[in-house]
Amino acid sequence: MNKSYRLTEQKKIVLDEVRSRFDHPTAEEIFNSVHANYPGISKSTVYRNLDVLSQEGLILRIKVTGGDHYDLTTKKHYHVICKKCHKVVDADIKYCESYDKEVEEQTGYSIDQHAMLFEGLCPDCKEEN
Repeated sequence: MNKSYRLTEQKKIVLDEVRSRFDHPTAEEIFNSVHANYPGISKSTVYRNLDVLSQEGLILRIKVTGGDHYDLTTKKHYHVICKKCHKVVDADIKYCESYDKEVEEQTGYSIDQHAMLFEGLCPDCKEEN
């Protein structure tokens, strides 16, 4: 089902900010960047638009300990998070569709997708230890 969503000026500004980044920013990081260029936009407006954009499927919300991160890549893929600094990066491995089918067969649920999050220490934090 292809829904048509209204792209308000504020939503476009937030979406453009997420699309300009490749570092899986937090809502706070997005707000700080947007607010630097558009001081009239409030934090609640940015957070609300991030929520709407992720619900509409235009961006991906990655729910992790320490605060949600956002990703411009909406195709099915996995992520790695540093347990120390909370940096999030894409895991460059193939998404496994067979997991969806296997869980569907076991549970009777209709599975659309799954999320897998790998945890560990990023190279910078690993070097500090």
